[in-house]
Amino acid sequence: MNFSTKLVLAGLAVPLLALSGCSRFSPDHGKGGQAKKVCITGVPCGQGPGHGKHYGQTTDRVFEVYIYMDSTDSTGKKCLVDLNTVTLWTQDENKQPIDQRVKWVSDDDTEYTVAFDTSSNSPFDDKEFHVKSPSYEKESGKITNKGGYYEYSIYRGGSATSVNLCMKPTDPGLHVNP
Repeated sequence: MNFSTKLVLAGLAVPLLALSGCSRFSPDHGKGGQAKKVCITGVPCGQGPGHGKHYGQTTDRVFEVYIYMDSTDSTGKKCLVDLNTVTLWTQDENKQPIDQRVKWVSDDDTEYTVAFDTSSNSPFDDKEFHVKSPSYEKESGKITNKGGYYEYSIYRGGSATSVNLCMKPTDPGLHVNP
């Protein structure tokens, strides 16, 4: 094998190694049994195509909001979300209608209830979303109320009672743009 052939083979091997690094699966399958896809940097893959692509206003985009109990809270009653405010669009930059949704995911396999229980109502048909086993995920459905800021509370468990409140509605919210 001459030097040119070795150089070409080495050039082909580098992109193959990079691609395999960006599609590996985490060994942590959780209770849902699904492997988590992580990129070579360690962050979840699929976070968008990069700058300048108007990805924020693409149709069929699903924002995953991970919910988990706050391990630093000594009372064990406070939960957190990884995205406090999400901006949803109902039309793209060309004023064409689009469908964006939210999927609430339990990051610690605990059951939660997401409730739009304030005076701001809900941007969706439903006001409550139960994140429970076996998938520990719940998708919002289509946006039905456009324009506005919609606060929501999070409750630990399957019901929206004050005893189970783990995140007050003054913190998280969804901003829906017309």
